[in-house]
Amino acid sequence: MDTKEASKKFQNGNWQDNAILSNGYYSWDMMADGYFNAANILVGSTICPEFINEKYLCCKNKEIGEPLFSTCKNTFIFPIFFLYRHYIELSIKKAYIRIKKCKLENSKLKAEHSIRILFKNLKDNYMNMYNSNTYQMYKNLEFKQLRRKFQEIEQIILEFDAIDSTSFNFRYPIDNNGCLIFNNNEIINIENLAEKMQKIRVFFQYLDIALDEIEEVKNIILDYIE
Repeated sequence: MDTKEASKKFQNGNWQDNAILSNGYYSWDMMADGYFNAANILVGSTICPEFINEKYLCCKNKEIGEPLFSTCKNTFIFPIFFLYRHYIELSIKKAYIRIKKCKLENSKLKAEHSIRILFKNLKDNYMNMYNSNTYQMYKNLEFKQLRRKFQEIEQIILEFDAIDSTSFNFRYPIDNNGCLIFNNNEIINIENLAEKMQKIRVFFQYLDIALDEIEEVKNIILDYIE
């Protein structure tokens, strides 16, 4: 059964509650935004429980009387960190593909989940394009500022990678050897985590705008050559 057929099993219900799973190239944006916004909602509900609609907070399991919805930082941190981290991975890979296309190179992605390695590849490709004469980016102040931002954001990426290098640590409590991943009373401040993510979010938004401009120039150059 292909995905189109399989998805039909989940289509009963109010049509207004339908969600589209694919939108061509923009699926990268849809997925990344989905993970980022879902994490933000969880952050909001843990820091400020009133953030969630009252009718959900009051709902209870009729059989055992427990609330259907709770806001516990010690449980929410796992999906929050995973969702934020996956947003980072998707955003890096999307930007990498765009830069490779601007350089008219093969943009095929390798099976890699280390955001440290992925971001380094992204930065190296950006710097290579920045230093070339093709688009003369080094003459543009905005591109110069973005070049400096790469250094700042890389430090935050390295912090994320240090605590979860393979997108594994916030999905399972134990590693492949059966040992607990977090067993030294490690603590993460959710508000601090969210603030770091806002910086990363702004960076990728500026990078998107920059790449939009480069793609326009690239298309003009290609039209002129043809």
